[in-house]
Amino acid sequence: MSRARDAGFTLIELLVSLTLLGLVFAILFGSLHFGARAWERTTASTSAIDSVGLAQDVLRRSIERACPRLMPGAEHRTPQHIDFSGSPGAIRFLGPAPLAAGGQDCARLSFEVRPDGTRKRLVVAVGSSAGGTDLLRHAESVEFAYRATTGGWKSEWSGATLPALVRLRVTFSKGDPRLWPELFVAPRISAEVDCTYDAATGTCRSG
Repeated sequence: MSRARDAGFTLIELLVSLTLLGLVFAILFGSLHFGARAWERTTASTSAIDSVGLAQDVLRRSIERACPRLMPGAEHRTPQHIDFSGSPGAIRFLGPAPLAAGGQDCARLSFEVRPDGTRKRLVVAVGSSAGGTDLLRHAESVEFAYRATTGGWKSEWSGATLPALVRLRVTFSKGDPRLWPELFVAPRISAEVDCTYDAATGTCRSG
């Protein structure tokens, strides 16, 4: 009888030990799962913030180096104009060609706001490419504006001068970790431009 009771107590102790071990594993698994989820959220947030920085950098470098090339008017009956046009949802101009295209000459660039489901995306295209590359996705709103040298913001831009500033406002939906600091870019001349820029008038003259 004594040996039976000893065996019974040993079995109970084994069951208690297994139960405690199971609880320990459950706690460890829960901690690892929580840590993995936290790491995923941190990684996603960092990637989202990086995408904003990249988009702003591409816009800034492209617009700053816009080529202010004068274009003749239609059949020479209208004034010459800079090959640069803007609206709230798109900006098109001659800018530095991507490195893949040589990176030296001016290429036609366009930054366009397009639908992204119920939200908006910002797409950059080079030349006559209809597809383009996404710079920013799932934005609540994306809007360009243009400031004249005389002051005042305009929603549309065309004419014989470059805007003094280009502004881009972007908002994201509630819960989106991304922040878009309001972007202001001043177009300026680069060494590749094949003309002489008149800073007083903001126009390009043949060199």
